[in-house]
Amino acid sequence: MCVFLPIPATQIWYTNFVNKNIKELLFLHFLNDGARYSFALMLPFIAKDLSLNLTHAGFLGATQPFLIVLVSLPAGFIAASLGGFRLLVNLLFVYAIGALIVASAPNLLILIPGFLLGAAGFGMFHTVGYTLIARNSEKEKVDRNMGDFTSIGDIGRILLPPLLISLIPLFGWRVAMVVLGVVGFISFFIFRFFVAVKDEQPAVIKQERFQDFFKQTIVLFKKKRLLLGTFTGMMDGLASSPIYLFLPFLLLSKGINTAQLAIITACFFAGSIAGKNILGRLVDMFGNRKVFILSEISMAASIVLLVVNDNFLVLLALSILLGIFTKGTISVIQAMLSTLSDKSNYNKMYGMTELLIGIACVAGEIGMGFVGNSFGVQMIFYACAALGILAILPALFAIPRKIASSTVPS
Repeated sequence: MCVFLPIPATQIWYTNFVNKNIKELLFLHFLNDGARYSFALMLPFIAKDLSLNLTHAGFLGATQPFLIVLVSLPAGFIAASLGGFRLLVNLLFVYAIGALIVASAPNLLILIPGFLLGAAGFGMFHTVGYTLIARNSEKEKVDRNMGDFTSIGDIGRILLPPLLISLIPLFGWRVAMVVLGVVGFISFFIFRFFVAVKDEQPAVIKQERFQDFFKQTIVLFKKKRLLLGTFTGMMDGLASSPIYLFLPFLLLSKGINTAQLAIITACFFAGSIAGKNILGRLVDMFGNRKVFILSEISMAASIVLLVVNDNFLVLLALSILLGIFTKGTISVIQAMLSTLSDKSNYNKMYGMTELLIGIACVAGEIGMGFVGNSFGVQMIFYACAALGILAILPALFAIPRKIASSTVPS
């Protein structure tokens, strides 16, 4: 059995990481998140071609968080049993098939399994990815490392979806989805047959039955602070996930063309990169509590300004701000959660938190689909702004004024 060749520290982009396979992990995150948002960004074009409404779009978009709910805990168990990197490589094949099914779908009935297959791959990735990063980070560097890792995914979202959108005016959305599937297959075969994976040593991987894994996870979540921290993440997901899905619909309703849509969404994810890095470092200075609360207030303000403005340049600036304060809180929440469990339980903890946050995202995206269908796409964003403000309330009780990164609360 072949293994990855060790990577010298001088060749690693982010020298904070100690995992020898980090270069491969960064590439997998780049491709995973780029492909994930490509599915969502195609929805307005799919909806127009197949005569779907916002309720249908919300349902299809919700397949991603829905599958996160279903596969988060199994992903943690499989990664602990078989190896995290091996699982991530195989997921490339799964969502490549999903992309090809979507490309050939003549109606909603066929679209659903395509989106579900794609979402199954995406749903497993972050449980495993967060575990690999958190396990290989020193406690005092988790905030920074988690921000760096999550920002790599946004680089994928900046580069891959706009490239696919640029194909739509010339070839249509179906060809763009075929290209996405081909990229996934090529990446899978390169990793599978030319770059074999070196995972954790067997002594590190605890072999256990899934029933025991699940029971131990339930016991872990009897800790009050971990439960409150997870609820904070759920409220944040409820407020922010519909923005991620319905932003293209809002922009197209303002008369934005395909090229402008690609630019604005790229700016949104550029803001995400900045947010995840900046907010992660601000946590080191001011603590999770202050940073999270100010981020939610700023997100709500950015949403309202985005809805009432139609100027392209203003929308560009607001999309950057929205990216900072909408997606940037992910690193704040994940770093906060990492302080509430020890490393040996990260598979269980991140599996359960991804499951519960996924439930909130499903509720948000499906619910906002109905809101948009009944009251218009603008009302979706006003509702998200209100939910962002409400997310502050559990944070006041869930997050201490400053979480010491060197300790793990009991």
